[in-house]
Amino acid sequence: MYASWNGSTETRAWQVLAGSDPDSLSVVVRRAERSGFETAVPTTARGPYFQVRALDGTGKVLRSSKVVRLSH
Repeated sequence: MYASWNGSTETRAWQVLAGSDPDSLSVVVRRAERSGFETAVPTTARGPYFQVRALDGTGKVLRSSKVVRLSH
């Protein structure tokens, strides 16, 4: 999974949620440190539904992406 937020100066890390239903996602990657414009976040979660959250330096959620369904 790749995460980026164009223009964000507060984002320090990413959190990934996944699940078999868009209404029942759970955290599968608690914290992946931001590394430049685009950050690769490895996960073995099967989903197929995923969401990414942008975290600030204290771990507060700044924003959340839309829930997306990925095909396998």
